[in-house]
Amino acid sequence: MIENGIQLWASKLCPKLETKEAKVAHLEKIKKVTKLNFLRNCVITAIVYYTGARPVQIGMMAGSDYVIDTENKYGIRYSLLVPYAKKTKIIIERVRVAIPEELGKLVSLYKYLSGIGENDQLFPTKMSSMRMVNDSIKIMLLKFSPKTIQEAVQNEGYVLPVYPATLFRHNVGHSMAMNGASAPEIAYILGHSNYTVADRYIAATPEMADIREQALGRNPVFKNMMTLMLTGKLIHSTEWQGRRVATSIGEKLHHHLGGCNYEEIICPFSQGRGCYGCLYFIPFTDGNHKEAFDSFINEIDEIRNIADDTGQVYHPIMTELIRRKDHVIHVMARIEMFKAKEEN
Repeated sequence: MIENGIQLWASKLCPKLETKEAKVAHLEKIKKVTKLNFLRNCVITAIVYYTGARPVQIGMMAGSDYVIDTENKYGIRYSLLVPYAKKTKIIIERVRVAIPEELGKLVSLYKYLSGIGENDQLFPTKMSSMRMVNDSIKIMLLKFSPKTIQEAVQNEGYVLPVYPATLFRHNVGHSMAMNGASAPEIAYILGHSNYTVADRYIAATPEMADIREQALGRNPVFKNMMTLMLTGKLIHSTEWQGRRVATSIGEKLHHHLGGCNYEEIICPFSQGRGCYGCLYFIPFTDGNHKEAFDSFINEIDEIRNIADDTGQVYHPIMTELIRRKDHVIHVMARIEMFKAKEEN
């Protein structure tokens, strides 16, 4: 939705024009109809989405941090020089991150309309950078939403969820890991001084999960070790005071499964479905894990029937559902080991 919104704004505000006269006429028209605040919000949201920059980094950006790398008949390549937010042993003033052409065009238009010079703050504001960025994201998510959602919000029939900049930062890290980026590459883009967080993003990819399951699953000892590493500590439901996990699996609502230790209020993954195998998930020893397992089996049966009817040999959802089902089995086995240990 965000990508489509950014591309739509870029195509309308920054169309490709052949003659200088057409460009001048278009800019004069844009000056009259474009609200600068909304354009700024769009640019900020796009920077957070594509680069994962922290709000404090966006607040530190100057006009000169926006760079045109190359320009020819095939197009223009743009980069942003993202400031470091924290002190680091590696002395690098800026992290150079390539950005899509549509974002580059929007930044160019924003700088032109707002009169931002090379030495000026790119997003001058009297409020904190955190509030500026999060407000921009909230505003643009509504503008990028379908008309039905916008009307529902106006009529107070729907409240848009709040997505802080931190979630977009996690999305960039996970997306890079899913596309095969190395820990040094992820750390460089996100501005980390070490590879600890980048290693976690890589370890969380389905590909690495497959490798671990295939490599460790053959040996019973290693299998038990892998079971212990899949989630957080076990706890009885009466002892848990934090957020609880709830989800719909196999057309059934499951809510007595476990707690969540994730630092953000909103789960960036698939709540309930993604919990089994997640390090932030705290399984309840008295949880209804068997019911969740049965629901996964029902979904797998439905997908298998669809695959048979359509003649699909490899259904894209089947592998993921089987992995989720196996993770539930690991948690159930871990609880059995825990109960057996307590009885002895």
